Amino acid sequence: MSQFKQETKKRGVKWILLFLLVSIVACPLIIWKGTYVLQDDVAKICDKTYLLLKAGTETMESRVPVHMATTLKAFRHHQIYSDSDVPIFGQPVVNIIKYSTKALFSDSVLMVYKLRYREIVESWGWGARNIIIDGRKIGWYVDIFKNIPAYAHAWSHDKSKDWYFMIDDDTFLLPSSFAAAVAGKNPDDVLIIGRNVGYNWFFAYGGSGIVLSRGAMKLMYGQGTEAARAAVDSMHDNLKSNCCGDIAVTDMLNMVANNAHMTPDEYMRYTDFQDDSAIFQGGPRDELIAAFRNWCTPIGSFHHGTAASYNEIFVWAENLRKERGGNYAPTYYDFYERYIMPHVTTELIGWTAYHNAEYGDNAVFHADSPECASADSCRNACENELTCMQWSYEPGSRCVLVNNGVVAGQAKNEYSPDGYGKEFVMGYMPSRIIEHRKNASLVCDPINTDVDKIVHTEGWLYKQFKEGSLPFDLKSLV
Repeated sequence: MSQFKQETKKRGVKWILLFLLVSIVACPLIIWKGTYVLQDDVAKICDKTYLLLKAGTETMESRVPVHMATTLKAFRHHQIYSDSDVPIFGQPVVNIIKYSTKALFSDSVLMVYKLRYREIVESWGWGARNIIIDGRKIGWYVDIFKNIPAYAHAWSHDKSKDWYFMIDDDTFLLPSSFAAAVAGKNPDDVLIIGRNVGYNWFFAYGGSGIVLSRGAMKLMYGQGTEAARAAVDSMHDNLKSNCCGDIAVTDMLNMVANNAHMTPDEYMRYTDFQDDSAIFQGGPRDELIAAFRNWCTPIGSFHHGTAASYNEIFVWAENLRKERGGNYAPTYYDFYERYIMPHVTTELIGWTAYHNAEYGDNAVFHADSPECASADSCRNACENELTCMQWSYEPGSRCVLVNNGVVAGQAKNEYSPDGYGKEFVMGYMPSRIIEHRKNASLVCDPINTDVDKIVHTEGWLYKQFKEGSLPFDLKSLV
C-alpha cells in the first residue's frame, strides 16, 4: 500500500474515533425522540416513565395516530390499552378487559361487552356498540373496567420505572410540562398526581392524566404477578358500583393506604391533586381557563380536543421551545398571549365561554335568574363583580361569569349544531385584565418585566379586523 493511502487511512480512522467520542459525550445531552427533541433532564424523566395510553376501539383509529407521531415518540416505554386486541398501524394493543377481575368477567354485567367484542373481532354488523347502559354508550361503560387492570398489567411487566402515567386517547401531552410536574418528587413515596375535577370528593381526573409513583404502585399491586392479580380482584365490588375508572384508581389507593395504617394526614400529604388550572388540566384549547394565580405555571395536558387543534398546539409549543431554548414549557400566560389576547374586547357576538363545570372555582353560573334576562344584564353582573374578567350569555337560559381568569371561548352561531336560532354573546373586561396583570407582578409577564418586548396588546387582532387593516380583509370571507 502506498504511503499516501496509508496516511489517508490513518486520518479516516482518526475522524471515525473522534466522531464516536463526540457521539458518546453528546448523546446523553440531547436525545432525539422522533418528532420531539428532548434535552437531558426531560429525556431522563420520560425514560423513567411508563406511559399507559387508554383507548376505545371505536375511537382508536382517529385518535391514536396523533400519539404515534408525538406522545409515543417522547415516552418510549409505553403500552396501548383498549377493549380489543386489534393492532393499530403495527402498534400492539392489549385488550385489558381480559385482565379485569375474574368475578367481573364472568358476571352478566360484561355480557354485552362480550357480544361487542365478537362484533369487533368477527366483524358482526348488528350494532352492539350502540347499546346504551345507564344512560351511556357501552364504550364508556366498559371504560370503567380498564384503569385498575391496566395499571396492574404495566406493573407486572415493568417495576423499574419511577412514574406510571395513564392518559386517555383524547388527551394531548407536552412532555416538558409533565417533567416539571414530577421533578423534585421522590418516586418511592406513595404519590398520586393529577387534577382534582372539583366535585365533592377528591380524585385524579383521567382526562388530565393520572400519575402514580413507583411507591404507590408497589403499595397497590404488591411485588409479584399473583399479588397484582389479587389486587385487581379485590376491586370487584367497587368497579361494579363505580361510575368511572379514574375514580376507582383513587379509591383503590385510598383503600390500600387505610389498610397500610396511613393516617389521613399522611395520605393527603402524598396526594398532589392540583386545582383546575395547574399543570394538568382537563379542557380543550377553547375551554382552558388561564387563571392569574397560575399565570406562570406550565400547561401539561389538553383534553377533548381534535387532531387539528392538537397539531396547532404542538406547532405552537415547538416554536416556543425553539424561540426560548432548552426544554421550555409553555405557561398559561403564553397560552393567553397566543389564543386569548388577540380577541379580548368588550363584546363578541356569536361567541360563548360556557362549558359545564370545567372552570371550577373560577366561574359563577346563573340560570333562570335576572342576570339571564339579556346580554346587557349578564354584562352588568360581571361589571358589578370586581373579580369578574369575562362574561358569556346564552339567550334565555344562562349567564356565566369567569372570575380571576379568562378562556378563549368559541364561535357559536345559527349554523352551529347546538346554536341554531340563538345569538350567543361573550365579552371581556380588558382594562380590568390589564390592571390585574400589572398588579400581580408576575415574572413571566412582560408587562411587569420588559415592556419593550410587548408586541401586541389586548384585542389587537379584533381591532385590526374591525378596522380592515389586516394584510387582507377577513370580512370579505365572512
